[in-house]
Amino acid sequence: MPFLRTAAKLRSSIGPVTLAYQHRVKASNLRFDPEQLSLCSKLDSLYSSFRSPKMSDRLRMIPDEHLEVAATYYSGGASTSRMLSTLSSSPSSSDNQNFSSIAFATAHSFISTSILPREEQSSGIYIHGSVGVGKSMLMDLFHSICTNGLSTEEQHKETNHDNNNTNNNNNIYKKYHPINLQCKRYHFHEFMIQIHQRIHTYKSLHPKSDPIPSISAQIAQEARILCFDEMQITDIADAMIIKRILTLLLDLGVVVVTTSNRPPCGLYEGGINRAVFMPLVDVMRERLIVVE
Repeated sequence: MPFLRTAAKLRSSIGPVTLAYQHRVKASNLRFDPEQLSLCSKLDSLYSSFRSPKMSDRLRMIPDEHLEVAATYYSGGASTSRMLSTLSSSPSSSDNQNFSSIAFATAHSFISTSILPREEQSSGIYIHGSVGVGKSMLMDLFHSICTNGLSTEEQHKETNHDNNNTNNNNNIYKKYHPINLQCKRYHFHEFMIQIHQRIHTYKSLHPKSDPIPSISAQIAQEARILCFDEMQITDIADAMIIKRILTLLLDLGVVVVTTSNRPPCGLYEGGINRAVFMPLVDVMRERLIVVE
């Protein structure tokens, strides 16, 4: 029947985060929320984009061993045009040749982005809303599926239209595989504590060097997908550090999914020298899908 075919098609188009959410609604006292369902759909699209060869290639465009050089280059204010300018030079030393090859890979990652679908162009999702609306729960479902995959079994009623009998004998099995990329989940406060520890370690070894490019490269090596819970910035030191690190991570192709009680424009609100922090707000608005 056409209706049954349509229903089957709709079921097949539902992604793993939506399925996990629906299962949780059925299996617990969780109340169904259409806004939560809408967010599930966006997280499903992001998960599906990781299965795309183009997106996968983009996330791996800069190999781990080249991340620190690329981060240093970006930290100096590099742009795509500047990287292409580097390509046009004729490097003579092996160091310059290596630098040019990394610049080429980085520039190519941005150029190739322009031909990707909209959901695959974004560098992640920024989820904000009041306390208790399910932001962390849905992000954790997304992280769990990216890390461990998801297997589901659904039982659907099948009607025999000749005698109007209904039989519960149609089981549908679905399996979603983990993505082939490292994915890490942090509480944002704990992440910042780790960042300060890394800076201290780096400065003790390299007192005259800038620690941010190296630390950003380390984080990107550890995970190409980062999930932050409860992003909140109240300290000027944290504001200046995360502005640089998060911008570099996005430049290096890391995908960021974060929750917060505030929209991007509300981060570090009323803070000292907030104007210096505001470029990160612009970056997040431009490169993350912002969901309330």
